This record gives sequence, structure tokens and C-alpha cells, in this order.
Amino acid sequence: VKFIRAATVLTFRFRPGKEWYAVMFSIRDTLIVLSPLFSEASTSIVLVTILLYVILIAIAHDKPWRLPQANSLSIVVQIVLLTILDLGSFFVDST
Repeated sequence: VKFIRAATVLTFRFRPGKEWYAVMFSIRDTLIVLSPLFSEASTSIVLVTILLYVILIAIAHDKPWRLPQANSLSIVVQIVLLTILDLGSFFVDST
């Protein structure tokens, strides 16, 4: 019972049946943080871009948040992140 109460902070934001998005977002954040470990900057950018596109499609398809406004905000934030990442990729040295 204590574990369930402690874990509700991760799951109460999502619709019933979509609680696994808490794990998916944690994995997404971990992979984004680990992306600079690749030796090539272009590899990091491509992997983060693919990751963000997959998350964007999943959020747009499943709408996991309880509030419709939260789903819309999450989609907009993903699009803004992808735009910044794509525009920033033009300035990466190809050396």
C-alpha cells in the first residue's frame, strides 16, 4: 500500500490505462541526457530528433494526459523542441 501511494505522484497525471507514459517519459529524458556521449554531434542530433518524433507521434495518437489542454501543450512543446533542434543542426560543424 505504501508503494502505491508513493508511485501515484508518477501516474495521477495520466488517463487510466496510460500510466506507462510516466516510464516512457523517464526513458526519453534519460536518452536525451545520454545523447552527448556519442562522438559525432550529427549522430546525437539524429538520435534525439528520431526520439522526439516518436514521442510526438505517441502523444498525438494516445493523448495520455488527463486534461485536453495538457495534451495540446505537450504536442506544442515537442514541436518547439524539434524546431529548435532542427534549426540548430544547421550550425553543427561537419569536422
